Amino acid sequence: ITNDSRYLDKIEKSIISRLVRLHRQLCYRFQSHLDLWMRFIHFCKIINRHLSVVRIWNNVLQIHGRTEPRLWIAAAAYHLHHGVRSKARENLRHFDRQKSDLVKARKRLLSEYMILDRHASEAQKKEINELMKELKENQASLDKAAKEMVRERRLTWDRAHLNAIREARHLITEGISLNPECDLLHLELAKLEINAFDFFRTRVLPRYENCGVDSANTSADINLNGCNKKKKLKTLEREAAENKKFVR
Repeated sequence: ITNDSRYLDKIEKSIISRLVRLHRQLCYRFQSHLDLWMRFIHFCKIINRHLSVVRIWNNVLQIHGRTEPRLWIAAAAYHLHHGVRSKARENLRHFDRQKSDLVKARKRLLSEYMILDRHASEAQKKEINELMKELKENQASLDKAAKEMVRERRLTWDRAHLNAIREARHLITEGISLNPECDLLHLELAKLEINAFDFFRTRVLPRYENCGVDSANTSADINLNGCNKKKKLKTLEREAAENKKFVR
């Protein structure tokens, strides 16, 4: 079954490569046919080739950008919607794999503990205690990784939205420079600026305001002693560092 699945995967990749090559040849042979370019873009979306879609849009805008102003709006909309999801998911794959590995390790350790606990002798008690210690460490690592993943997921999505807004603004302003009399492009730019203002107000500005967290002032407001106080300060310092990193 494994060999058959690998064989089928090779066939599928071969078919997809041939279809991509065929679409590319048709588009470059009949560049004036806009419908061929749109079908090529739609096909690359289906097979999840984000970079190919971006390159095709650039070629389409170079060829048809002066005669079809709506294409600039469509390209900007792609960056604001599909492009954001593709870029964010690509950057988050590492954290998904890390979490999956930790979950598998925890399941393995838990099953080993249950087996030993059922049939354990006095000589195996020490081994059980060591296994429990490893299980607790794994659970702590899993909890920490889950928190880091939530935080990094939020930062990654915000960065993806920020880059998409910049790219969409660049495309629409370039479209306006080529089609200065197109009211639709000016309207779309105004809508984009409103959305960008709302994004900065709700997502970026709070981080920028939190960049200057002063540990001395913060410690005066925390009525904790010992390790709890140090732990809270360390958390606040880490959040401030993340805010500075995001604003850059």
